[in-house]
Amino acid sequence: IRVEKLDEQMDRLLARIQISDRFKDWAIKYLNELHETESKNNFAVLESLQTAMKDIETKLNNLLELKISPLNGDGSLLSDYDYRNQKDRLSAEKEKLIEKIGGNNYQSDHWRATAERTFDFACHARYWFAHGDRQTKREILASLGSNLELKDGIVGVNLEKPLQFIELAIEAEPTISGEFEPNKSIGNSDQIESLWTQNPPLLPG
Repeated sequence: IRVEKLDEQMDRLLARIQISDRFKDWAIKYLNELHETESKNNFAVLESLQTAMKDIETKLNNLLELKISPLNGDGSLLSDYDYRNQKDRLSAEKEKLIEKIGGNNYQSDHWRATAERTFDFACHARYWFAHGDRQTKREILASLGSNLELKDGIVGVNLEKPLQFIELAIEAEPTISGEFEPNKSIGNSDQIESLWTQNPPLLPG
C-alpha cells in the first residue's frame, strides 16, 4: 500500500473516534465530579476497612498474649495447634484487608487517569497523525488497539475498549464528534451540554 493511501485510511479511522474539544472538556469535568463523589464513598469504605484492620490486629495481639501468658504454660488455655490455626486465619484476613485498602484508591485514580488519556487521544490523535513524523504515526497506530493488519490494501484493527465506546457514543450522539457542525436548534454550549447530560450512552453504567 502506498503511504498516502495508508494515511487516507488512517484519517477515516481516526475520524470515527474523533471527539470535539467541547465534549472532551465536558467529559473530563463530568468525570472529575463523579470522582469527587466516588472519593467520598471510598473514604467511608476506607474507614470501615481500617476499623476492621485494627480489630484484627487487636485479636492477633490478644492471641499472642494468651499464648505466652504464664497461665498457659502447659497449653491448657491455648494449644500450639489452636494458636497456629487462629493466627493463620487472622493473618489471611489481614492480608485481604491490606489488598482492599491498597486497591481502593488505586482503582479510582487509575480509572480517572485512563479515561482522561483516552478522551485526550480521541480529541487530538487525528491532528497528531496528520502533522506528525513517522514515529508519531507508529505510536498512534500502536495506541489504537490490537490485531493491526493489512489485507487487500485495507487496514484493519480491533480498537481498544475505551475507543470502541467512543466510536459507539459518536454513532449514538453525533454532537460529540469533532466534525459536528452545530445547527440552529442546538447551537449554544449550554443546550448541547444539557443534551449530553441526559443522554444514557454518554453516561457511566
